[in-house]
Amino acid sequence: MTKAFPIAPTNADLKLWYRQPAKHWEEALPVGNGRLGAMIFGGTASEQLQLNEDTLWSGRPKDSDNPQARQILPEVRRLLSVGHYTEAEALCRQMQGPYTQSYQPMASLMLHFATDPAMVSHYQRELSLDTAVATVQYRHSGANFKREVWVSAPDQVMVIRLSCDQPGRLTFGVTLNTLLHQHSIAADAATGTLTLIGQAPTHVEPSYRNIVDAVHYDNLDQAGQSISFAVQLNVVAEGGHVRALDQGLRVEGADHVTLYLSAATNFISHNHGPDSVKRNPADIARQRLTNARAQSSDQLLQAHIVDYQRLFQRVTLNLGNTVDANALPTDERIRQFHSQHDPQLICLLFQYGRYLLISSSRPGTQPANLQGIWNEHIRPPWSSNFTLNINTQMNYWLAESTNLAECHQPLLDFIGELSVAGRKTAQTNYGCRGWVAHRVCGRGPASSR
Repeated sequence: MTKAFPIAPTNADLKLWYRQPAKHWEEALPVGNGRLGAMIFGGTASEQLQLNEDTLWSGRPKDSDNPQARQILPEVRRLLSVGHYTEAEALCRQMQGPYTQSYQPMASLMLHFATDPAMVSHYQRELSLDTAVATVQYRHSGANFKREVWVSAPDQVMVIRLSCDQPGRLTFGVTLNTLLHQHSIAADAATGTLTLIGQAPTHVEPSYRNIVDAVHYDNLDQAGQSISFAVQLNVVAEGGHVRALDQGLRVEGADHVTLYLSAATNFISHNHGPDSVKRNPADIARQRLTNARAQSSDQLLQAHIVDYQRLFQRVTLNLGNTVDANALPTDERIRQFHSQHDPQLICLLFQYGRYLLISSSRPGTQPANLQGIWNEHIRPPWSSNFTLNINTQMNYWLAESTNLAECHQPLLDFIGELSVAGRKTAQTNYGCRGWVAHRVCGRGPASSR
């Protein structure tokens, strides 16, 4: 009798796909290169790509040590030694520092189409975990439309390619917007460029604090005290033309269109000194676009895939498969999982975790925060922070065990930077040698980032 072996999954099985656009941010598909990230909604009348950059935080560098803590510490120890834990806890609150700052949403890229969603058919939105490319495809008015999106780590740009199987059918508007109040937007039809320049808030209260005036910006005469950022988009249309609108661009009658997007901030590690380097985010974003435009989109895509697969394809997991499992979209597979044998869905989840770590933590970037690099709120849940009691560690549990050691490096670098400032904090707050990093608590004060 011949033994039956489970069907081995292929790389084509490693995709999340859906029959409808995302209605909510949590349903959008994430892409990223460790530093720059986007959530792709996949709309047909309008497409939103919500953007983040890993160094865009509220606040500014400052000394948040608490010299008073050292004076209170002996009494806290005495209360603990005699079992007065409630009193000790209350006194400990006087030892704590200010709330941490918040990770910020950078911008949204919007594409506006003259498409009637009711007339759309053959819609599919997918994310390939094997290539880290997101795709939206559909049919409308007798033509097949396709969008491809990826964020390149080698070239530090996001690329959006739009195509249609009929010439001259690509007509749409392009805009950039941001939730951050201090910003400006400029459009240049001659170069097909759209630029957004902005400033992060100087202070954001955590989302769990019920405060009306929770977000603060610099006065105009204080501009530059908080982190500044720039987003630059370049539109290249084949077979059509680009014209400027009020704070936007419009593509008309194109056969193929490629959008190149770059973003940067003026963030500098506090340990390097506030004046060690002068960074102009607009210049950085512009240079990255210039470098990317020197290559074709096919070359950019190939370099992106080779770089990504160098990490992703190190590990495979085979728990068997069912013949028709991948015929269902991912949301339907999840709903049916309790009643349908679908071991490949477990493999998909395993590889999705690896995909998210690769996409949000690369050598030279910031470590993955509570939401990786993806956040839509000015006051995100728990500030999208680095909560050192467990969540930061959980983000990296899979780094070594799933052969992604390079993705661990940002956290190790971050710990090294914490140790520099933490040595001063240990001496100031506690009169101790060594170094300390305070735990960020979900509903209480903590040392600032």
